[in-house]
Amino acid sequence: MNLNKNNILIVGGGTAGLISALIIKTRFSNLKVDVVKSDNIGIIGVGEGSTEHWKEFMDFCKISLIELIKETDATFKYGIMFEGWTKNLYFHNVTANINDIKFGQYLAGYAHAIINDLKPKEYTNGHCFINKVLKNDFPNQFHFNTFKLNKFLLKKCSEININIFEDEITKVKIIKNNIDYIESKNKKYKYDFYIDSTGFKKILISKLNCKWNSYKEYLPMNEAIAFPTKDTDEYIPYTLSKAMSSGWMWRIPTFGRWGNGYVFNNNYINAEKAKKECEDYLGYKVEIAKNIKFEAGALDKAWIGNCVAIGLSSSFIEPLEASSIGTSIQQSFLLMHLLINYKESDIQLYNDRFKDIVENIRDFVVIFGVEANFVVSVSRP
Repeated sequence: MNLNKNNILIVGGGTAGLISALIIKTRFSNLKVDVVKSDNIGIIGVGEGSTEHWKEFMDFCKISLIELIKETDATFKYGIMFEGWTKNLYFHNVTANINDIKFGQYLAGYAHAIINDLKPKEYTNGHCFINKVLKNDFPNQFHFNTFKLNKFLLKKCSEININIFEDEITKVKIIKNNIDYIESKNKKYKYDFYIDSTGFKKILISKLNCKWNSYKEYLPMNEAIAFPTKDTDEYIPYTLSKAMSSGWMWRIPTFGRWGNGYVFNNNYINAEKAKKECEDYLGYKVEIAKNIKFEAGALDKAWIGNCVAIGLSSSFIEPLEASSIGTSIQQSFLLMHLLINYKESDIQLYNDRFKDIVENIRDFVVIFGVEANFVVSVSRP
């Protein structure tokens, strides 16, 4: 692509689409970057947690921490607390100081913790158990109110001259496995390059002979309910992952409300029974805001021709490790490095690295589930 002559259209105005728009436009300020979004489609909106990749995105796009917290009702996240998966609470923190204790590439700190049967309070700073943010161990992960995060990212796009069009795409014209143009009922959009961030609908990439590789034999969860609960005076500095009878429940604190959900295998429980189980755990009634059915998996190729799928349109690993936003950030940075004057070899490199990213996440979730003796027991007939 010639930097001065080409332009990019992102289809989809959720978190993935806006992140990709901000990263590409920040890197190439002279490139025309537009976004088409539809309020009729909406966003998943179940409350989101980030991984450590979010800090890299903020720094690159020069996003203010104070502004982010104020406008997205964000709270700090040190990691994930797993309750009921094993005999004792397990706190997973990918940024803990124990990671710095190495012998070459060997993570000696974890070996020391295992050999000496250390508890999380002993191999972390203990912040996850006292509900405090520590000055000497400041978190680089967050929880967001999804709808407010979306509004905030739209504002950031506007500030750097990314055009936002409210429209709904109804036609995708393909020529020789490339997108020629796309249309709504009233407008034609013809760009040189397209990013598909339309979520599970895959409006663009599905027209380009892509294949969905299912991970359901590895990850048996296939449905989720999501619901908000009332605000509390104090917030936990982590995402809670609570083992349930047929899956697991998340609790994400944000200012003003909590985001909650139950990810389950619908061969063992339905949405109403899952709701009842959550109510029994919480001690009060809840109202389901979203009921989402899904199949874990990923595209065989996220980049085909002049189109890249980023976000849920490219992959969905069940949300046990809150990997969705982080994956979108990694994809966007990878595209940024390969986009200009790309060749077939660049497309192949992108797809190879994309496969590595999603399969690494898949395998980590599978390994964690097996070690906890949980996912195996749920998937067993």
